[in-house]
Amino acid sequence: MKIITTLIVIALTHFSFGQCTIDFTPTSTGIYPDTLPTGYVGQAYDTDITFFMPLDTLGYDFTNFKILSVSLPVGLNWECNNSANGCNYNPQQSQYGCVNIAGTPLLAGQYNVEVTVIADLTIVQGYPFTFQIYL
Repeated sequence: MKIITTLIVIALTHFSFGQCTIDFTPTSTGIYPDTLPTGYVGQAYDTDITFFMPLDTLGYDFTNFKILSVSLPVGLNWECNNSANGCNYNPQQSQYGCVNIAGTPLLAGQYNVEVTVIADLTIVQGYPFTFQIYL
């Protein structure tokens, strides 16, 4: 019984709390890749997206970015590498973050994936921003 319990705990830890892998090579603001790899209906899909956050705009520091949502095709889900902190990122501590997209696509097509983020600056809080990547 102890062996079965241990195996279940290891499996849940690996699959439920897995981290995505950050690509530390980008050095300019953006998301990488900007077009997601092709997925196929009925086949497992798993990819990581690295984002490099700006430190400021117009001389005002960004203090937080919070990923609110990622609109994905049916069968796919997302998880940020900072889910324990509610997908909040402080670019003053690290400009890098990551989102893992995984699952099994159920419908064929080309999709615009909308990512909604709330940005906080030193002068304004809760500025919504939506950007698109393609799948």
